[in-house]
Amino acid sequence: INIIRPAFFAVCKIIILKQVFCTGCIWIVWFFWILLILWRCYGLVCLCLLPCLCPATTDFTQNKARYEIIKAGTADWNVQLKQEGLEMEAGAAYLLEFKIGASVDRDVKVAFMGAGDAWYGGTDISLTKNKLKSVSRIITLENKEITGTLAFQISMGKIGETELAAHTVEIYDIRLTKAGSGTEAGEETETDQTITPPENQENPEEQSVQPEAEEPGSKSDTETTSSESEPSASDTDETQSEPDTEAETETALTTEEDNDETNTGMETETQTETEQA
Repeated sequence: INIIRPAFFAVCKIIILKQVFCTGCIWIVWFFWILLILWRCYGLVCLCLLPCLCPATTDFTQNKARYEIIKAGTADWNVQLKQEGLEMEAGAAYLLEFKIGASVDRDVKVAFMGAGDAWYGGTDISLTKNKLKSVSRIITLENKEITGTLAFQISMGKIGETELAAHTVEIYDIRLTKAGSGTEAGEETETDQTITPPENQENPEEQSVQPEAEEPGSKSDTETTSSESEPSASDTDETQSEPDTEAETETALTTEEDNDETNTGMETETQTETEQA
């Protein structure tokens, strides 16, 4: 860019001057001036389009590297954490330790790369959704000449044919040391940790299941349960009829007692009148 842009400006100026002084064409002047303005503003245009073109955003705070991956791309190296300038020994063994987790189930690749994308060693790591994995592995470099230094990289782009939805990968506590004789890798463990996916991105696994449409005339489970729990009209009538029967019986007994008392009173009055006569 730094070589092409000055040459482009020089060519445009020559064409503009030639057209003005030789042919008198004014429209060609405006055309090339517009090209010059657009070329000078290419940086601003790229800056405006960056959020749309960038497959991931990064955050290196709270002692971790957080990658919010919107698009995993088409290759594993499309999203990477990379550290260059590592002086390493060909054929030597190194103990690699770090913690990593993701908001989805996926794989990542770890590699040591040299000049010309020469591969010197690496490993694949499988991640489980919302599990923080403690990685501890010994990686032995290829026994071939190293030109300059190597780069350590964790590739988080597309791996294989698996299509990845928007998700987050978090990486903690990377440590690389040369392994001495007898050095063994530690036990790899997984602990529960909620890893928040990118904002405004739906997780297909967490979408709510819509209830199926009910057929006309069918009763829902709620209605069935309600009908089972509430007593029927016949049961209510039978229950109410029992107290009514008892009330009628008591009324009949009371009436008979009143009649008996009335009859007794009438007989007593009759006897009294007879004695008086």
